[in-house]
Amino acid sequence: MLTITDNDLDDGNKHISPSHVIMARIKSLCDQPSDQALAKLLCTNPGSIAIWSRAKTPPFYACYVASQKTGIPMEWFLTGNPQVFITLPNITEAQCVEAFVATMEMAKAIGLTTTDGSPEVLREAFKRLGEVLYKKLTKSVSH
Repeated sequence: MLTITDNDLDDGNKHISPSHVIMARIKSLCDQPSDQALAKLLCTNPGSIAIWSRAKTPPFYACYVASQKTGIPMEWFLTGNPQVFITLPNITEAQCVEAFVATMEMAKAIGLTTTDGSPEVLREAFKRLGEVLYKKLTKSVSH
């Protein structure tokens, strides 16, 4: 069952369609500012985005593609249930700390932790570090 919260509604409009809410979740979480940008991410055209937003049935294909692109469970796009969204790898605190320290040591060794760069450069560097840490943690869980 689709859950629509007040945060999902524009201007308190209680007549907004569930499909519109789902597409708004996808657009927001995928950080796409426009239908055109979202269409590019979902490998479709802006017309499809508009159709999916007005559909009487949930846009399952859009949720599926967004899930594949982001790794976020499809159910979250459909329901907005935060319990579905928050999944942690099955690792110990010590493993997490060890992976974090190793990632930061690598960053320091290659000069990514200096403050000489612009905020955008640092954000991109930390994003890459987060990806490295995530891969380390999820790899240790899968083996």
